[in-house]
Amino acid sequence: PGRKLLRLSTGTPNIGWGRLEIRGGEVINSTTQRVNQRIYRTDGTFWERPAGNFLYHAGHNHIHFDNWCKYRLRRVLANDGVGEILSEGQKTSFCILDLQVHDTSNPYYNSAGNYRNCGATVQGLTPGWADIYSKSLPDQWVDITDIPDGTYWLEAEVDPDNNLLESNEDNNIGRVKVTIASPPPLGPDRFEENDTRAQVDARPEGGNNSPNFGLVNAARTYESLSVEPNDDDWFKFRMNNAGSAGDHVAITSTITTGDTDLELYDANGNRLARSITTSNNETISLSGRPAGTYYIRVFPYSGSNPSYNLRIDPAANNPPTITVQEPAQNVWVEASIEAFRVRWQTSDADGDPVKVAVWLHRTPVVFDKNTATLVPGYEAIPGSDGVANVNTATIPHGQWYVYLKATDGGSINGRFAAGWVHLYIKGDIDMNGRFDAEDMEIIVKMFRAQTGGYGGKMPDHWTMILDADRDGDFDEQDFKLLKRMLNGH
Repeated sequence: PGRKLLRLSTGTPNIGWGRLEIRGGEVINSTTQRVNQRIYRTDGTFWERPAGNFLYHAGHNHIHFDNWCKYRLRRVLANDGVGEILSEGQKTSFCILDLQVHDTSNPYYNSAGNYRNCGATVQGLTPGWADIYSKSLPDQWVDITDIPDGTYWLEAEVDPDNNLLESNEDNNIGRVKVTIASPPPLGPDRFEENDTRAQVDARPEGGNNSPNFGLVNAARTYESLSVEPNDDDWFKFRMNNAGSAGDHVAITSTITTGDTDLELYDANGNRLARSITTSNNETISLSGRPAGTYYIRVFPYSGSNPSYNLRIDPAANNPPTITVQEPAQNVWVEASIEAFRVRWQTSDADGDPVKVAVWLHRTPVVFDKNTATLVPGYEAIPGSDGVANVNTATIPHGQWYVYLKATDGGSINGRFAAGWVHLYIKGDIDMNGRFDAEDMEIIVKMFRAQTGGYGGKMPDHWTMILDADRDGDFDEQDFKLLKRMLNGH
């Protein structure tokens, strides 16, 4: 609290020819376990070496490989030289997983991947895959409270303590330039005054700096606009042909503060559609809209927006297609411990590059972005990747329906997966999102009722939930472990 943090998302790809694999070894205490790195030879044999510790990370509720990344802010010297460290974050601990495809041309790339579980036994990275950590997760920041405005190097180093043996130790640092500055002062843009429809109607159609644009028959982008608190920006345009697939109006912004929304009105001032997500990027389709006059309203739901772009795109554009292949069946996934796989195929008749976003919805009937959850870090996956493993560390427990949304930048298409994903935690037999005394009361009754094999008479998902030692069944050992878990031991 009271500190200014620069948050960042990071990716750690395996660009080598061999698997990075780490395995749990000696247990030191209730939160720490030794780690061994398993190194595979070309003949299929392997050898192991010590490689640091696994740490139980309370912020994520699963086992992490300790001291995996370090983030720093450095001074920029003359000729882009790298200066001294001005601020740095804590060494972060990652659960290392195959989450996103990095390079399918790697000769040892495996589209299935090998590592999707955050347990204390095995973690790793397959060649051609990358582990991704979103800026929303704990420890993904550098403190810049006392840093003056200016341009700096933001640096990330993987394996800063050199715990792992690698074929190349010289490529573990990445840097990007960042500019730290206060948001630009809010001032009127070139289309003001356009706070009401009446003001826009009074401006000359197609005039210089007029928000009454007149006929728009090709894509146009109006940049560097601003909207003030408690005010609206109105615009007016006309199209001579009916809208088709891919036609749209949209606002985009790099400003992360506040929340700017978008609405579309007909010539009589009747609202036709709105886009009101929690971001500053909104889109409304013009598909099926008849030729005629329309109004656009841009307004701040909260705060202000000193810099946004408005795009009107009535030009014909064929939408991309997407087929969702996984999850094809219903899947039970241990929250924060396991990832789940999504797989798809995309195409675009115009040859435009396609990006895929992973959304989660509580019902599979109609997708609604206002109630759906966009998975952080999975907003713009290249459609050509065809596969991703979804990290469950930040996803609430319960049953989710996976919706994959494809866009070519002008139009959007999406599909639900055939199967759902249910995120559970061990011991939560009543599936209310926590393991507590009420669960234990049910478990005790179930345990006493078992006569011939403790897991044999229960539904499969009950066995998974109660299988505390993860050996495939529910038995006396699990019962004892669950009691210890409840008591905090």
